[in-house]
Amino acid sequence: MNRIKPALLAIVSVLVVAGAASAQPISEDFALAPPAGWQAINNSVPVGTTTVFQGNLAVFPAHQGAATSYAGMNFNATTGANTISVWLITPSRVGIQNGDTWSFFTRTVDVVAFADRLEFRLSTNGATCNPGTGSASVGDFTTLLTTVNPTLTVTGYPSVYTQF
Repeated sequence: MNRIKPALLAIVSVLVVAGAASAQPISEDFALAPPAGWQAINNSVPVGTTTVFQGNLAVFPAHQGAATSYAGMNFNATTGANTISVWLITPSRVGIQNGDTWSFFTRTVDVVAFADRLEFRLSTNGATCNPGTGSASVGDFTTLLTTVNPTLTVTGYPSVYTQF
């Protein structure tokens, strides 16, 4: 049986996984970020002062639940104009098959000064959760499921919660 771990890059809020009867559904409210059993890894070079952090009401409120119920990631994960590479990795999911669906909500700040990108990736490499090393590496997460703002434009990432 395959064990699969999805990973998220960039700014993330609520992640919901719903699937066929044989898959293990997961729904996370992010009352605590990162949630128990999830991994947060900063592959930015150089590594900055933050990785995944609890939502901040002063930046924007959560999509639903408590005002700070989201996982945040930002420019403080590195320094200067370097590439941000922050990974939020779910626990292994067993029984994932064709036809299963993944859904999440994401957004960026109201006044956007810099472009954001989120890549939703999948590892089919068993129970491993290795995103590699360095800001350009994807490690075991070689399957790209979707990209938010693939052309990395300042206006390409939603500034209101949007479901993908």
